[in-house]
Amino acid sequence: MGALRDFVSEVLEMEGSAVEAVEPDGLEALAPEPLRKVMGWPELVRLGFGAELPAGATAVGFEGDWLEDGQLVVSIANSDVTNKRSEVDRRTYERAGAVIINDWESVIDNDQTELLEPLERGVIRKDQIHELGDLLIGKTRIAPPAGGEGIVYYKNNSGLAIQFAVAGGILYRRAIAEGNNKTIPTEWLGSDLSAYYKAGFRPSP
Repeated sequence: MGALRDFVSEVLEMEGSAVEAVEPDGLEALAPEPLRKVMGWPELVRLGFGAELPAGATAVGFEGDWLEDGQLVVSIANSDVTNKRSEVDRRTYERAGAVIINDWESVIDNDQTELLEPLERGVIRKDQIHELGDLLIGKTRIAPPAGGEGIVYYKNNSGLAIQFAVAGGILYRRAIAEGNNKTIPTEWLGSDLSAYYKAGFRPSP
């Protein structure tokens, strides 16, 4: 949530607040009277942006109750075995009729607890989780929310690198057309992941 904290800090300073960072992942702000009236804050306020809040801090983040029925929610930040985070709250999962992910294997390999924990606690069911590829080829379908209630949550849980695939395809076709292409040994494209595995991080295939 560091990016959100930095953004809020800039906005508060633009509104005339004196702002100081506090740990873990928080801000302390001396706010001017007009801002205090709008926000309902005391003169000195503490704000927290992470799972662990500074003492006496008010949590700041995305709340599922802000959403309107029928909306699509997209998040891009994900946990792994060494870094735990979530861009949405429990309420977002509770309201989601369907959760779309890129790859279930990444959920398991990277121990993405922000999805696994709501699943284990019964907040969502496994049959509500769908891989994007299955939707695109028609293998599975998402029913409209019953009575128009609920949301769809797309959790972009692994890098698709679509932009690189598109650029690579253009370059490949141009190289073939110009006739000056060379075959690159596949071993040049490998990576030694032993340091990652030793640190407990398992990159998805």
